[in-house]
Amino acid sequence: LFVTQKPSWSQMFRGETITLTCEVQGGEGVQWEYEWRTPQSQTFRTNRKDWTFTASISGDYSCKSRPTDDSYSGTKWSEAVRVSVSDKPKAHVTQKPSWSQMFRGETITLTCEVQGGEGVQWEYEWRTPQSQTFRTNRKDWTFTASISGDYSCKSRPTDDSYSGTKWSQAVKLTVSDVKPEPVLRVSPRWLSPGSSVTLNHLSLFLTPSYSTLINRVRPSVRTIKVWPAETDSVLQDRFQHTDWSMFASQATCGSHLDIDNYASSVMDYITNTIDDAELTIEPKWSTFYNGESVTFKCDMKEGRAEDWTYTLNRSDWTVSSNDPRQHLLFNRLDKHHVGVYQCCGHRKSSDSTTCSNRVSI
Repeated sequence: LFVTQKPSWSQMFRGETITLTCEVQGGEGVQWEYEWRTPQSQTFRTNRKDWTFTASISGDYSCKSRPTDDSYSGTKWSEAVRVSVSDKPKAHVTQKPSWSQMFRGETITLTCEVQGGEGVQWEYEWRTPQSQTFRTNRKDWTFTASISGDYSCKSRPTDDSYSGTKWSQAVKLTVSDVKPEPVLRVSPRWLSPGSSVTLNHLSLFLTPSYSTLINRVRPSVRTIKVWPAETDSVLQDRFQHTDWSMFASQATCGSHLDIDNYASSVMDYITNTIDDAELTIEPKWSTFYNGESVTFKCDMKEGRAEDWTYTLNRSDWTVSSNDPRQHLLFNRLDKHHVGVYQCCGHRKSSDSTTCSNRVSI
């Protein structure tokens, strides 16, 4: 006597249907009745060898049988079949970046997380705001934001086309057509082109031209640069002999001035005037959220990258020293990474050291 299970999965989810069959070996031609024993040691009799029920309790299930016309002759209890029952996994959608407002053309990644589905190979199905669906074997879906609405997912094991999760709770994505335009502000303000001024420091940065979304939307560029006082004479001379209108002309198409292009070209011009080394970050934000990443790049203006080793410092911390890599990645930023950073390059063929501008996070 033995018990078979259908479907024969070792793991059942609560609420799924399972059928156990009590097979009597060598009992052909006999009319049998059957008795089942549950994990709570409850028993019941039936004249059917198949028992179909809804999976709800983990444990051992066994059966025995006897001829219907002989109440004294029968089999022993079968070897138990162990059924493991757990709550059905749930699909959950996360969004990165987790902004409630996205602009058309920006990149967004949705991730379908299966809670309670560890150790299972899943395939995923996504549903868009137009109710279109598609399947993939990757839990991450990266796309360009274009349509506002609800996005949801569900998943199922790759080796089981019948068992799977329900649709997740939808993530609502709001996509806007109008991206805020930044404005360029220069401090200090020059009296007129070619005027002679005493320069203590120069700061160029972009400020958003809107106010209502100032706490919800990142500005396009957040660069603040300060050069030391000993660079005054070089900057003064260069500024007096620079035609600033050329930057505006290069950044103008028709009647439209591309403020991002304009600010970038001015900053590059000034940087190349002074710096022999430059520290940049990617992405080019000054404000980050917990858990985001940033990459530092130390760029030396002379020689090849492999001619140098690099040191990245914060005022209270040497992040890396004599590293052959130009790039350094910080994963999962938190408040302990706040500070002002500077890189220095050490030429391998000499004792010379060149240090960069400072970058604040």
